[in-house]
Amino acid sequence: MSSSDLELARALSRLLSEPPTAARPAGPPFATAAVEPPDPSRFLRFRAAAPPAPAPSRAEALPPHPAEVPPPPPEVASGGFGAGIFTPLLEWARHASATDAVLLMDPHGLVVASVGRLAPEEAEACGARLMVALEHGRAMSGPEPQETTVVVELGGRTLTAFTAPAFDGTVLTIGFSGASAVARPLREAVRRALAGSG
Repeated sequence: MSSSDLELARALSRLLSEPPTAARPAGPPFATAAVEPPDPSRFLRFRAAAPPAPAPSRAEALPPHPAEVPPPPPEVASGGFGAGIFTPLLEWARHASATDAVLLMDPHGLVVASVGRLAPEEAEACGARLMVALEHGRAMSGPEPQETTVVVELGGRTLTAFTAPAFDGTVLTIGFSGASAVARPLREAVRRALAGSG
């Protein structure tokens, strides 16, 4: 900054900090200072850019949940237990819920089947933690809860987990990983399909 710029800044500062008076000399404020106004060609002109568009709200950014549950899920075979039996149901649930991944755990916390964007080790870790969250939820809800569902938001990901009895009475845990929680009608459709009542 040159000394003439500093002198001009000081003069402007004095003028702005003085209390207003009725008897101020006519003319530009520079007339009271012994400094000439700067040459406008020395400055670059910047035009203010249009303000950025507002970011979409969380509700707008998320895919909408289906208002109605899609066509009935595939039947779960009433004999046997394994990934091949449950994978068609999990694929249907993943598509119907617009989630990234769906996994199914047995009562011991082992992943029986998973579909979507979770690596096997991620599915195991996620499933184990969801089962612990469900246990804590059941402990808080009283002696005999009718239904236990937990929803955990982690950054931009939402985990939904619930339990459902299979056709043979084995209680399974179903976990979803996606942008939002899984709606109750879809959870009920998965429960009915696992129980064999379609």
